[in-house]
Amino acid sequence: MIRVAVVVCLATVLSFPARGSEAERLFAEATRLDNASDLAAALDAYRLLIDRFAATPEAAEALARSAELQWARDDSSAAERLIETLRSRHPTSAATARGELLAGTMAMDRAGSLADLAAARTILLRVPLGWDRGAFPDLQARARARVAAAQIAFLLGDLDTAIAEALLVAEDEPRGDYSAEAELLWARASLAANAELAPILEVLQRNVIENEGEAIGREAKAWLSLLHRRRIGPSVGRPWIDSARPFAATTMRLEEATGVAADGDSIVVTDGSLPLIAILGTDESVRVRTAITTPRRPWWDVDRNAAAVGDDVLVRPFGGRRIGLTSPRGRDDALSDIEAATDDLFGGWWAIARRYDDVLLRYNTVTQPPREVRLQDTRDLQDVARDDRGRLYALDRDSQSVHRLDADGRGDEIVARGDWKRAAALAIDRLGYLWVLDSGTRRVEMWDASGRLLMRLGPNLPGGIELRDPVDIAVDGAGRVYLADEDLTHLVVLD
Repeated sequence: MIRVAVVVCLATVLSFPARGSEAERLFAEATRLDNASDLAAALDAYRLLIDRFAATPEAAEALARSAELQWARDDSSAAERLIETLRSRHPTSAATARGELLAGTMAMDRAGSLADLAAARTILLRVPLGWDRGAFPDLQARARARVAAAQIAFLLGDLDTAIAEALLVAEDEPRGDYSAEAELLWARASLAANAELAPILEVLQRNVIENEGEAIGREAKAWLSLLHRRRIGPSVGRPWIDSARPFAATTMRLEEATGVAADGDSIVVTDGSLPLIAILGTDESVRVRTAITTPRRPWWDVDRNAAAVGDDVLVRPFGGRRIGLTSPRGRDDALSDIEAATDDLFGGWWAIARRYDDVLLRYNTVTQPPREVRLQDTRDLQDVARDDRGRLYALDRDSQSVHRLDADGRGDEIVARGDWKRAAALAIDRLGYLWVLDSGTRRVEMWDASGRLLMRLGPNLPGGIELRDPVDIAVDGAGRVYLADEDLTHLVVLD
């Protein structure tokens, strides 16, 4: 099940005045119940309208809204039946465009592979093909379908198509709450395609101003900060990293840090001695913390929930669940000694365990044994991470290499090969730069996407900080690098 952030939401309930025909009056009552969150009664009213006045525009709207509500209630079968009725009874209605948008969204949600994503994209493209702007100038479903289709193109690696479709939404569709999302997607795809920087900066700066205080504005601001750190600063001679400082939680002293992960304005850290997992703000405040048994490396999942590895479980400790995995030997043999893990785009997991450290373990479900994925010359896998496009990166200590696979776990490609004494951890920033932590030399290295070493730093860092026993590395959305060190009572942030 894919867990990407798509610009698709339940359509705003139309407000038809209680006038004229009985169908209009019944739709107005169903809308009132819907807006009052009495969904069962609203569905009954929509159903009555659909049955009694099947050929009316109100019935088409009732079918579309009922399908959206059924999907929100996790009844995709009922939603699909309603969409099929909508297609057959009202093939050219604007409400049917909403139905096709929902069908594509559900297909994205159920996707278990890149091929499934491509199929979902085909469904979404029915909307702009069937409801053009000339006949439907203000149709939001068309713009939303185009954004979702562009997001899929980005995940599939078709950057030119992602750029073109996102630009089409930004320039050809009426402005809406999807416009900024389309512009940000255009910027991300353009950066991945190594396009000219100046237009990208202009779009990001405008979104910071126009969406100040909103999530999309904060996201654009983080991208600007990242570009200043990785592209603009180095282009004028600034070092990749020119400062280091302690990152000490205001009410928590670390005793034995085991891992760190960063995402946006939040950092998650694990400590094996306390033992705990905690989420910190960039202001070093402790937002939330909880006890966890034998915590190891954490990560942020595709839904931006904090997750971590325990000895024999994967844990989402803050409102999530504990996931026990089976070993390759069979359902009755639990996997233990898990060293690192991450989720994938499709609701599954990748794991590395000590007993099976020559293979990556891919889990589509928690109740079935994993698929063993063997990489080139790997015998001592240490860490695994996922980038924004769902591609997987694996660090092998023995061959001193980093491997990249696509979101399906295919296409093994070596993207970095170092001279590391004891490679321990890796991270990928949003521009595709690869960061490797070598605990043997207590150094941090930065590599570009072509496998070129750009920087090496440590064990002595700017500001007089010395790494002692570093164990994990993370990069946040703005490009700041965080290090966890077992022998330090705080994290270290590089900038």
